[in-house]
Amino acid sequence: MSSCSIVLVHKLSLGTKSKDKWGHRMKKNVIKIFLISGILVFFSNLSGYENPLFPDIVIEEPFSSTIRTPMNLYQISVNPALFKNSYQEDFVYYRANSIDRINFFRRVYDPKRQRDYQLFFYTHKILDKKSTLAAAVRYNRADQYDVYRSLEKNFYNNYFSYIDTTKGNVKYDGPQLWFLYNYSLTNNLLLGFEIDYGIERSLKDVYTKCETVIRNLDLKFGAAFNSNNGNVVTGAFARYFSYEGQYNAVKELQDAFVRTYFGYHVFRDENPRSLNRKNDHKEGYEFGAQLARKNILVDGLGVQLSGSYGTRYTKITVGSTTIPGDRGYWVRDGFRIFGAVFYQPVTSNFMFQLFYEYKDFYDWARSGEYDVVTIENDEIMHRFGSVLYLPLMNKVGISSGFEMENIRSDYHEYIVKFDYKGNRINWNRFIDVKISLDQITNVHGKACTGKIEPYFYWNTEKMDIISFQYGFDRLFVFGTLGLDFNYEIWEPDGADMNIETFGLSVSYWK
Repeated sequence: MSSCSIVLVHKLSLGTKSKDKWGHRMKKNVIKIFLISGILVFFSNLSGYENPLFPDIVIEEPFSSTIRTPMNLYQISVNPALFKNSYQEDFVYYRANSIDRINFFRRVYDPKRQRDYQLFFYTHKILDKKSTLAAAVRYNRADQYDVYRSLEKNFYNNYFSYIDTTKGNVKYDGPQLWFLYNYSLTNNLLLGFEIDYGIERSLKDVYTKCETVIRNLDLKFGAAFNSNNGNVVTGAFARYFSYEGQYNAVKELQDAFVRTYFGYHVFRDENPRSLNRKNDHKEGYEFGAQLARKNILVDGLGVQLSGSYGTRYTKITVGSTTIPGDRGYWVRDGFRIFGAVFYQPVTSNFMFQLFYEYKDFYDWARSGEYDVVTIENDEIMHRFGSVLYLPLMNKVGISSGFEMENIRSDYHEYIVKFDYKGNRINWNRFIDVKISLDQITNVHGKACTGKIEPYFYWNTEKMDIISFQYGFDRLFVFGTLGLDFNYEIWEPDGADMNIETFGLSVSYWK
């Protein structure tokens, strides 16, 4: 996830035609770009094959499009019934991209280098006046190099992590499938269903053999009501998600020796055996409601509100395949409120929006063997920002934005006494320029700077972040081709080593 997305990283854990016809075509292309943007934002929020309790709300467009329109209600609420209100064009989109991240500065269990590859296909089809169908397939491949001991894809995202005694390279790959269906029960009442399902497998290239198999499922059901003039929209949704992970350390020349962590400071040595397995079961629920009002007092002025409550529990067992031992139970619950005010008059492409997010969640984890609480964490986040879009001379568009968040953490481990109380401030700002060279060719460039105050396990007080993105797209008879290049650098305070990321993306849509 890019740090300048604009969403701040919380835990750190990537032929000439007439003018009227050309304008109509460009308008349709813009609509299509934002159509797929909502879907790509959704997919970008998935961390590997995890289902976060509250997925990040990403403000920016994920590829070569300057931000021109305010967020829609589907983006800020993920209510599938609201999808049809915002995306009303048939569309087909393909993308292939590669990201190379080099961790010269890293934590103990981070890979020295990670290369991600992705093939992505998305299609959207209006079946009739009442029905809309959207579907996507994504194939992911991640290669991690020089991974020290960790059997987790991200050791620091888990309170109950699993390590062995080896150092090697790990390959992760698997498909992710997404499907959304909208149906208009009446002219005012909309229903929606959405499913996301993925499978991932990994293999470590050293003895003993270490492999993982992960399955995730995310279901959403929603309903929405539109007023007759379309200025008022209300909605509600329910979400269920689950995750099944299996981590295996298999004997080759010697018994598999593994450790289970409880938090970040205490571990337990598991009994060596021919097959040591960790089972990770997650399950959760989320319920939310939304409200939007357009054209308040003046044309183009509107507000959007979304709120949700959710809970997730995780159960960890470790040991033999026949009689695994109960190692821990982890519960997270909380709520999120998001609000936005925007202004975009119909007679102008000018756009301005302000947004605010409040997120509050509480964690507690207990030891499975002794049934006592071992970890507690209370976290509150305030996030606010703005985006401005200015069209210039019908050839140039400039968007700029600023975002800041304040995170208050109160984290405790009790097996070995450890307390962390932090009040961290993260921010970023960006400017994005898009230029139409002619009727069929666009170029764009983006620059972003920011600062992050990371968690205690990074061993640095802050990180400065700079990123650049540039690319172009061109309309052909068969569709539109786009090419994007990205570079990002994280500079930790007090260290002479950085984290660098390079990216390349090729896309096609029609």
